[in-house]
Amino acid sequence: DLHLSIRRQRQMCIRDSIYDMPASVLNCKKVIESAEAEKENHWKDSTVVGPEDTSINNPKARQSRQQDFSSINSPKVHHPLLRYSAKCLENYLEMFPQANNFSSFAVIEAYNIIRYKENEAYHALHCDFSSNFNSDLSRRHLTGVCFLNDVEEGGELMFPQQDLEIKPEAGLFVIFPSGWTHAHKTLPPVGQSRYVFQLWWSFSGK
Repeated sequence: DLHLSIRRQRQMCIRDSIYDMPASVLNCKKVIESAEAEKENHWKDSTVVGPEDTSINNPKARQSRQQDFSSINSPKVHHPLLRYSAKCLENYLEMFPQANNFSSFAVIEAYNIIRYKENEAYHALHCDFSSNFNSDLSRRHLTGVCFLNDVEEGGELMFPQQDLEIKPEAGLFVIFPSGWTHAHKTLPPVGQSRYVFQLWWSFSGK
């Protein structure tokens, strides 16, 4: 069956780019505690891309709050996660060398710590890229997501085109192309919050 064969190939491409590190090594619990120790005004509503590529709040599409950080001036508690993401990228590029046949790319945008409370999710199917060349999203090449806590029920990261769901486990890191081929969404966690660390490797344009 050609369709089944293609689906399995697509699943393997993502499964081959899932990495696992003990949560204690990555300070996952401390990263969450550090974020929650901040005043609520340090958290901002997560947005989606609206008309003319403006950022808008749309709870029907996305419900979460986040904190943004510069990779150049990041909190010390995040350093193990940032080092781990660089190591995962190195492994990914060894496995998929075609992803490295481009101009230089790096973590240019702010990275996020995102909190989804019970019943919150990125409900809408979306990709992390925009064709508006005045937007930072147009420079995105690869997306990296690290789960910061275990979610017992719900909270899966879903790739419908690959027919794949990834259950959140603290320390699990996923890399995938930011474009339409890897459109994704999430399911809401049940009875708890879901925390993720997210970044993008983007083309510098230089």
